[in-house]
Amino acid sequence: MKKHIIASVILASFASAAMAQDVVIISTGGAKGTYSSFFKSIQALCGDTVQLVERLSTGSDANIDNLINKQTDGAFVQADTLQFTAMNDPRASDSQVRVLLPMYPEEVHVVALKDLSKLSGGLTVFGKNIGGNKQELNSLSDLEGVKVGAWGGSYTTARAISYLGSVKYETVQFTDDKAAKAALDKGEIAAIIAVGGQPLQFVSELSANYKLLKIDSSLAEKVKAYQKARVSYRNINAAGVETVSARSLLVVKNYNTPARKEKFAALKKCILANENNFKEGTGHHPKWSDADFSAPVSWAMYDIGNISTTPVAPVKKK
Repeated sequence: MKKHIIASVILASFASAAMAQDVVIISTGGAKGTYSSFFKSIQALCGDTVQLVERLSTGSDANIDNLINKQTDGAFVQADTLQFTAMNDPRASDSQVRVLLPMYPEEVHVVALKDLSKLSGGLTVFGKNIGGNKQELNSLSDLEGVKVGAWGGSYTTARAISYLGSVKYETVQFTDDKAAKAALDKGEIAAIIAVGGQPLQFVSELSANYKLLKIDSSLAEKVKAYQKARVSYRNINAAGVETVSARSLLVVKNYNTPARKEKFAALKKCILANENNFKEGTGHHPKWSDADFSAPVSWAMYDIGNISTTPVAPVKKK
């Protein structure tokens, strides 16, 4: 009897190990975020091809950490976050982390209170400004010398834009959007930088008491990770506000084993085969319409060897 029990335990251990090897764990973001929505769409149409498991996180920063620390097999990340992280951590370099597929553009949203302004000139007497000029703040460049809040992967983007875009504001990290918004409402920070595919839920839920600040498109000309973009949100009367976007990427470690290459080749092939289903099917995130799997990226692509990823007939789901 004991021999049978021991044998069963050993077999179960082998089965669990084999199952673990077959599963692909992808680090996404918040449960209501675009990354998670994209994962669920891919899982719905490609889950029969590759067994996929989602790991929720706080965003790009955490996803990169999960990937390089071998907590996941793949991750959704922002191109700018990956590049900025790799500047300080060689484990995130393109010799270690590769792009399986470029995805969609993630717009940078700079949110502020509608009446945001600052005083310039004049004299400060007993903590009060006398004779200063009130200047309305309408662009990222107006945030010089103030505090700007962010959370998740947006925190790294905020730091990167300050550094690469030469706008010297102080970046304050928050645990989530609620904490950042509370600080904005109290006047503890002047603005929030939030990165995500338009429509971004955080911005869509704001009242008309808020506005979006523009980011000059020249930033996209200075930094390869950014592209020119515009954002519109009817709820805050924002129409075609100038900004930049960073391409979201589905990345993996630079795996060399044939079994892993075959697994990720199968996943890539399935995603490509279902491109029209993702873009036109009901229930998928609106940002699928902007997904471009052939978009140029300033990062090394994952080499799957001689395994073909030419799309076959799309998988039909009832």
